[in-house]
Amino acid sequence: MSKPMQSNFGWGGKRAGAGRKPAQPGETLRHYTAEDILGAINEIEEWKPLLQSENEKIKLTALIYLTDRRDGKARQPTTGPDGGAIQHEQFDLSRLSAEQLDQLEGLIESALVETPDTDQREEAER
Repeated sequence: MSKPMQSNFGWGGKRAGAGRKPAQPGETLRHYTAEDILGAINEIEEWKPLLQSENEKIKLTALIYLTDRRDGKARQPTTGPDGGAIQHEQFDLSRLSAEQLDQLEGLIESALVETPDTDQREEAER
C-alpha cells in the first residue's frame, strides 16, 4: 500500500498578518445605539418612500411593521403537537398519602427555577 501524498499549497495554519487586527492603544470604538442613529435622521421622512412605494409588498411590510410596533403584535395561537388543543393531565392529589405529598413537594422545590419575582411571591405568601 502506498503512502498518501502530502501536498503543501500553503493553505491552513498560522500566517503572518492574518486575522483581526487588535485595537490601537488610545483608539476608542464608538458603539452606536438605535436611539443614536434614529436621533440623527428624520424618521418620518425615511418612512414616507416606503409607505408610498409602488411595490405593494414594500408598502405592506412597512405598514405591518409600524402597526405591530404601535399596537403590539397579535397573539400567536398555541397548539399541541398535532395542531390541535394542548392536552393537560389532571391529577387528584387527595389520593396521595401525607408522605407522598411531602415527597412531591420536595421534588417540585428541587426542580423550581428561580425568577426575579420569586422572592416577591414568597413574601406575599407569608
